[in-house]
Amino acid sequence: MTTKNLNINLKGAKISASGGAGGDGGSVTIISSSSGHFAMGENISQSQSIKQNDLNELIDNLLTFQKGIDKLELSFDDKNIVNGDISTAIKEAKKTSPSLSIIKDKCRSAIKTINEAGITIKNISFLWD
Repeated sequence: MTTKNLNINLKGAKISASGGAGGDGGSVTIISSSSGHFAMGENISQSQSIKQNDLNELIDNLLTFQKGIDKLELSFDDKNIVNGDISTAIKEAKKTSPSLSIIKDKCRSAIKTINEAGITIKNISFLWD
């Protein structure tokens, strides 16, 4: 059986890849940085988790952001979209086993809608004043 290993450092992230032919075949790639690890390949499963105090802080931040949505100079439709996305993220975060990917996707969607309206994250700091 031949096994090949590759290690690369890229902007603070380490990429490790190994592969082989023969008995088990397949290959595995692991990408890691200070913020976590990601692996892909055959027979790999991963899950994300968040500590309860971090989750509570996230919920508080989402609620604060939601309260400030009306201060944004968005159209009626865009405000409804952003509010819906943040509401969904809050609802998901309050579940016993929240899906971090749903929360992340809804936050990204809200930010995308805000950006498409010409508002940048730099100029929404007044939401927290």
